[in-house]
Amino acid sequence: MRRVNDGTGRRLRGVPVWAALLMTLALVASACGDDDDGGETAAPASTSGSAETTTSSAGQKATGEPIKIGSIVEVDSKIFSSPEVVAAHDAYAEYVNEELGGVNGRPIEIVNCDDHGDPGQNAGCAQQLIDDGVVAFVDNTTSQLGSNGMPLIEAAGIPAVGGSPQSGAEYSSDYNFPTIGGGAGTYPAISVYFAENGAKTMNIVYPDIAPGKASAEGAAAAFEAAGGEEAFLVAFDPAAPDFTPALTTATANGADVTVLLTSQNWAVRLVQAADIAGLEGDLVLPGAANTPEVIEAAGPAIEGAFFSSAFLLPTDDDPEVREFVEVMERYAPDLEIREKVQNSAASVDLLVRMMERAEEEAGEITPASILAALSSVAEESLLMAHAWGPELAPAQLPKVWNPYYVIVRYQDGEYSQVSDWVAGL
Repeated sequence: MRRVNDGTGRRLRGVPVWAALLMTLALVASACGDDDDGGETAAPASTSGSAETTTSSAGQKATGEPIKIGSIVEVDSKIFSSPEVVAAHDAYAEYVNEELGGVNGRPIEIVNCDDHGDPGQNAGCAQQLIDDGVVAFVDNTTSQLGSNGMPLIEAAGIPAVGGSPQSGAEYSSDYNFPTIGGGAGTYPAISVYFAENGAKTMNIVYPDIAPGKASAEGAAAAFEAAGGEEAFLVAFDPAAPDFTPALTTATANGADVTVLLTSQNWAVRLVQAADIAGLEGDLVLPGAANTPEVIEAAGPAIEGAFFSSAFLLPTDDDPEVREFVEVMERYAPDLEIREKVQNSAASVDLLVRMMERAEEEAGEITPASILAALSSVAEESLLMAHAWGPELAPAQLPKVWNPYYVIVRYQDGEYSQVSDWVAGL
């Protein structure tokens, strides 16, 4: 499935129209965690051992000593629950081992650790995986990494590839190489798309906490820089039992479009509150909130909503997408493909290529050789996504090597892509 980006086809470079986003912007999901790291530290819990091979296929099967890779995922929590991430990257790792020959013949083994959205457990996961001898981290998906596990990963000199950045530390670390832009890419891209397509006014509904406000202000700046006339910032209390008052305020603004800054954890209640308040105009959510659970629970209230996506739709005719869908049907047939699932696979795919490059250039696969391979990247293809590399990064966020998104719409049980790649940075 791997292919080298040739600069043609769907992987088109866009022209960034806004470059004023501050490093403080982060995926709003990070804000719903408990920022108090002075609580009791609990022992981290491993959710999966390795992506062991179980069946042989027509392709080359990897054998020999496994290459151990770590992944910190917030699997079971009230903050940013992401069990599908573990299922996706384990399935893709199995595919790599069974059909692609692993990394130059050696299988990869992903050791997952669930931090439960807890700062202490996040640090514990990082240290446990470091002690286990992982050569890299992949697809870290947690609201607690930036000030907890990331400093330990940096101190150990181990690169982290993929996942979605959710804190300033993840946007700036020399050891972190995210595949997508997180909140710093999502919300500006949404703002730019709607401003460039005729929206004059925009509600930005955000959680009333500092990171949420920063993301809202950045999205508003992107909207106005792209030609929007006015953005209304509307805060909601994440701890409130009812979000209707905030959405009633947004409704009174009469905006052309309303963007909900949210993870999947708040998304259903926000969408339902918008429906109760009688909100008119377009409703938009980030790709992180586009999960089967959200769609089902929101019911008719989410009909016609827009989402951002860092990846092409799984129904796209792109050959790479079609092959990925077939792979997942073999290795994770019950897993619904959404942005987080695609990002997990793309993260593993990218790391595998970087490990192959590391062995080719340095003769060994170590944290240092993988870091050197990553540091030498100019531009790479990214599975089912826009091209990836430092040349594509905005100056203000030099580690966001892929700030590009498409906008999709959900109607009558189906998704349709309504934009080409758009970058708000």
